[in-house]
Amino acid sequence: MTPQTLEKLKFLQSNRIFLGREFLTWLWYWLDARNHTIDLQKGGAFQLYINDKIVLSSASGPVREHAMKGGTPSSALEARQALRSGKLVTEATFLMKQGKQQWTWSMKSDDMIFRNVRLPSVVTDEADSYLATRLRHIETLKSIKSELFKTFTKQRFSKEFRSVQKDMTTWAADA
Repeated sequence: MTPQTLEKLKFLQSNRIFLGREFLTWLWYWLDARNHTIDLQKGGAFQLYINDKIVLSSASGPVREHAMKGGTPSSALEARQALRSGKLVTEATFLMKQGKQQWTWSMKSDDMIFRNVRLPSVVTDEADSYLATRLRHIETLKSIKSELFKTFTKQRFSKEFRSVQKDMTTWAADA
């Protein structure tokens, strides 16, 4: 790791809230650009959507927060308008599917902790099997978040990030 990258990491660690906002905003763009499909080396392909709730905020301006709920708020015109006005995602609810299995959770940008997690249902009479399956579902969720954050930070610290920012600006304007 280069000294410049280390300095950037130290800065971002001290500014975690901003990094969380950038990550959630980037994730919205990244999922749209990939038709909501993510493919992990270990876990296979998943469909991932911002579902039911998205909150965008800024530190200044006459309206500091836009919160949209119900349906698919990330595709709402108001969400893109808030993005174009400089707001970043501060909270979102997610829906992830793989086959018949479905996970839902919400996350806030300030701490990036899973909230309101619902795992796929498990049907078995054996307690050990039930617990092992639930733990695998939790591990899948943690792996997805980890892989997505690694992808984001790799792009964020690359020289090509300006190009990604331009693509995001175009994406936000195309709504």
